[in-house]
Amino acid sequence: MSVIAIDPTEFAQMAKEYAAAWTSHDADRVASFYAEDGQIVINGGSPIVGRAAIARDCAQAF
Repeated sequence: MSVIAIDPTEFAQMAKEYAAAWTSHDADRVASFYAEDGQIVINGGSPIVGRAAIARDCAQAF
């Protein structure tokens, strides 16, 4: 496994932008933070795989 170093300032900015995406209620904006084949698991549920599915099945539900 490789380790990727990230600047703390860049990380804080990304976190701020990610939170803003969620609060914007724009599912595509949230999904844009994930790779085309990325995935998210919420509250121990089944993985939601793929940017389109994340927008449709995850972000839009919130």
